[in-house]
Amino acid sequence: DVIRFNKLTKNIINRMNEADIIALLSELEGLPNTVLEGMMIGKPIIMSRMSDYKELVDTSNGFLCDWDNPVTIKEAFVSAMNLSEKQINEMGIHSKEKAKHLFSKDIIVQQWINIIEK
Repeated sequence: DVIRFNKLTKNIINRMNEADIIALLSELEGLPNTVLEGMMIGKPIIMSRMSDYKELVDTSNGFLCDWDNPVTIKEAFVSAMNLSEKQINEMGIHSKEKAKHLFSKDIIVQQWINIIEK
């Protein structure tokens, strides 16, 4: 009753909004859309150490684990399950703030301008 895996769905945003925490335990990803979408809707994140994890998740907005280490995965999920509702909300706020800072339209446009002007 604590962790639920959902069946395949085409309406993923509704499922993500229903969740308290978003998790992605991949070995390899480019820029993980699941994590970015979870951050943008204000969810704490559980993420395996891959791709840009250092930029996306820290103790303020989630938990990290190793995709191939069941012990670290368990530790991340146990830590997440022990959060209070207030802590979940605070981590979600941090996720959203971090995502806005990293991926807002204005910041991305300015980064492209900086690249082009060099």
